[in-house]
Amino acid sequence: MRMTDGLCGAESVCCRRSQIIAPEPSTTSTTTTPATVSSSISSTKLEPVDSLVFDSDPILPALPETIPFQPISPNESVHDPNLLLELSNLLLSHSLVDTFEPIVSNALPIDQPATTNDSGQNVIFTPTPSTSNEKHCGRRQHSVGSRIFFQDEDSDSLSQVLAGTVGFSEFPWTVAIYQLIRNGSFVYHCGGAILNRSVVITAAHCVSNNRLHPNRFVVYAGDWDRRHTQERLPHQERTVSRVLVHPNYYSGALFNDLALLFFNEPFNDTLTNVEPVCLAGETGMAYPPPDNCFVTGWGGSPKANRVQSIQQYSKLRILEREQCETQLQSLPTLGSKFRLHQSFLCAAAIGTDVCQGSGGSPYACERDGRYYLMGIVSWGVGCGDGIPAVLTNVTDLSEWIRSQ
Repeated sequence: MRMTDGLCGAESVCCRRSQIIAPEPSTTSTTTTPATVSSSISSTKLEPVDSLVFDSDPILPALPETIPFQPISPNESVHDPNLLLELSNLLLSHSLVDTFEPIVSNALPIDQPATTNDSGQNVIFTPTPSTSNEKHCGRRQHSVGSRIFFQDEDSDSLSQVLAGTVGFSEFPWTVAIYQLIRNGSFVYHCGGAILNRSVVITAAHCVSNNRLHPNRFVVYAGDWDRRHTQERLPHQERTVSRVLVHPNYYSGALFNDLALLFFNEPFNDTLTNVEPVCLAGETGMAYPPPDNCFVTGWGGSPKANRVQSIQQYSKLRILEREQCETQLQSLPTLGSKFRLHQSFLCAAAIGTDVCQGSGGSPYACERDGRYYLMGIVSWGVGCGDGIPAVLTNVTDLSEWIRSQ
């Protein structure tokens, strides 16, 4: 089920807090030796933090003949929708057939952008006509619905989570960039997005220091859980052959924070977990800022400000430039003289944010059933403090991108 679907159908899971049974405390503990999972390129794969063990014939604990139903008061219930979503996605990734369908549109009527934003200002957003190389771009994938919503009463609206775990292959353009460190291993460094079979876009600050040594970067496409390689569709690893940083990139203030990564061996985009994102044009009709926009990657969140093992999403809304600049000027670290550079745009939402490890992650917005790359996570102040995230304005720099 799509994340923004408002009804619970045959392909969704809906729970009421009063229907959640509290687990009884266990007095016994079991120690399991973590399984070693092999990788096609062992030198570039992180060691599992929490190895998963899949028993073909598990020993089930003895259960009582009857289990009493003990409803929990709504005021006392504590649940974590993200944990349930992660478990649901994990089961789906191991049990379903390799069948995906692109989401035509996942915007509810309330998510459709209004005619103008809060300040009455429109922004430029031009979907570029599809070419033969881009006919499959920006397709958000979905399998059997794995979103879990909570509804206390029949009359209540469904609670939609603005951030959480991505479904397997849901945003197939999202990639993880690993960097070689001194001990000879590769570690997660930044996020990025697939533009076509041979090019990935990311933030310049992620790769500029090693632009002359591109083979120090390895890109993983189609990955979901970085701890293992047991997803039903394999991820693809490519060593970078060339790093191209925007010529006007200024590391001191991160102006034009954009870079392109090239590969000698193209990605295999016949698999549904590896597909490009659409690139918005630079000129054309003026559209209001789209509201159905997501940052996707393995960066942290206000709940866990650290790099994540499983791909995450955060739904953020584009802010009007003057509003963002005013908020940033109120920060002591920036001051009243701060000016937001033209190569930046801002996005924010109440209850979610982009945090540690989110650099280079794509920010894509839905328009007519396709997702267009609007920004790349560049920098921010704090995590979950209500301060807008600052993104590289991909639309403003799209002419340079296309010229490469």
